[in-house]
Amino acid sequence: MDDSLLLGSPEIDAQHRALLATLDKLKSTSQSKYPEEALSDALSDFGSQIFQHFVSEEALMSQLAIPAPLQSEHRKAHERILEELTQIHFDAMDGKTTDLPDIIAAVSIWIKRHVIEFDLGLKPYVADKSSSPRSAEAPGDRMATETPRSS
Repeated sequence: MDDSLLLGSPEIDAQHRALLATLDKLKSTSQSKYPEEALSDALSDFGSQIFQHFVSEEALMSQLAIPAPLQSEHRKAHERILEELTQIHFDAMDGKTTDLPDIIAAVSIWIKRHVIEFDLGLKPYVADKSSSPRSAEAPGDRMATETPRSS
């Protein structure tokens, strides 16, 4: 993954890498290894992976000082991607032939576009959070201010 697409959130950046790695793995697999049932399973697994990523991303957004309209727009973008992926999955289950390379190309575009158009907008908020006094304090500093536990 291009470093310019990193947000500075280790969890989200790792998930983005994992999503792109999954797409790359699917791209490198020949169509013959994905009969209709296997294609449906692969789409289901990818759908679960991306859903979990969106849950994590929305949890992060809730922790940051992001304006409500921006959060709402971002969540709607997540919904659109999930709806489109669900439609592709339903089509595959119905036996409508869609070539795996076409599916992977479309999904790759959605993911990359989403990162560029929406996720990179989170970067300043992630940076603000990581530079806040509480997150910048050394672990020993917090321990010095905590009340000692009695044994």
